Amino acid sequence: KLVKLTHLKKAPCEESMNQNEVPVGSTSSQSQPDLRKEIMEYLIRSREPMKSNPLDFWKNNSKEFPLLSKAARRYLSFPATSVASEELFSTARDVYSYRRMRIRPRKAEIVIFLNRNLPLFNYKY
Repeated sequence: KLVKLTHLKKAPCEESMNQNEVPVGSTSSQSQPDLRKEIMEYLIRSREPMKSNPLDFWKNNSKEFPLLSKAARRYLSFPATSVASEELFSTARDVYSYRRMRIRPRKAEIVIFLNRNLPLFNYKY
């Protein structure tokens, strides 16, 4: 049984997503509703203890959440190379430019996160 969360607003990146595009790499037009269903089921699920291992959770629940577990394995694992971290430091250097020397660490973290992750959702800014 799914609970419809109508009180949640759509994120700007969700509104701009093409209906045929699914961020976890699936090309099936059926995957978009499946992904939404998985997200809703995950959100109504009881929370895991803070000390639990997220990779173990996704491994144990991969049959219940196949699309989300695939994304979790991708984003929770360590990169095999240092290229991603070098690109992140390059982005951080751009954020902490001469004009933004007084930016607070939390704001810089948000700007870097958005800079690196919004393109994954084909968000146009």
